[in-house]
Amino acid sequence: MIIHYCEQGSPEWHSLRIGRFTATDFATLANGKKATIDNLILKKAAEIVTGKKADSDFYNKHMERGNELEAEAREAFELEKLVSVEQVGFIEVNEFIGCSPDGLIGDYSGVEIKCKDNHTHLKTLLSGDRSYKWQIVGNMWCTGRKEWEFYCYNPNFKKQYSETWYLNDDDKNQLEDGLNYAVEKLKRLLDEIRDNDIS
Repeated sequence: MIIHYCEQGSPEWHSLRIGRFTATDFATLANGKKATIDNLILKKAAEIVTGKKADSDFYNKHMERGNELEAEAREAFELEKLVSVEQVGFIEVNEFIGCSPDGLIGDYSGVEIKCKDNHTHLKTLLSGDRSYKWQIVGNMWCTGRKEWEFYCYNPNFKKQYSETWYLNDDDKNQLEDGLNYAVEKLKRLLDEIRDNDIS
């Protein structure tokens, strides 16, 4: 595992993600249909061949809110939990896998921070949120940590949402199966591309 201390969203960060399966891909690899997974593998191969990231420039108000509030949310989390969060850019597992966690906590944990709008924050306070499961499982798998904090922050509420997630064998094995399939198929595809002199 190699930790890169670059700024997330920077050119260096985008470069490190080229051709790698990252946390945003883990739900697809763990649960996706074969055709969807194979299309994702094709995108990664194209990134490696072209040196260009396939990600779109999609950006919405929720992402903007998250970027504006993340530092404030991280500070609130540190004060609430009495911990220090280490910011990192990208964690490289190998040449095909990596992740970009919102922060690491000591040698044992990490944190995923979401800054939601008012009604989705209220919904999370009332009933929780499992929609980031595979991102969190993947962060634990990539870093070798057995627990992870999920923290939702909205400054308009006096109460914030916090939940500790733990890595279990079933989730770990399901993600590993998906990653192993994807990496092996990507390697075979890259061999085929080289054999056909495609670039």
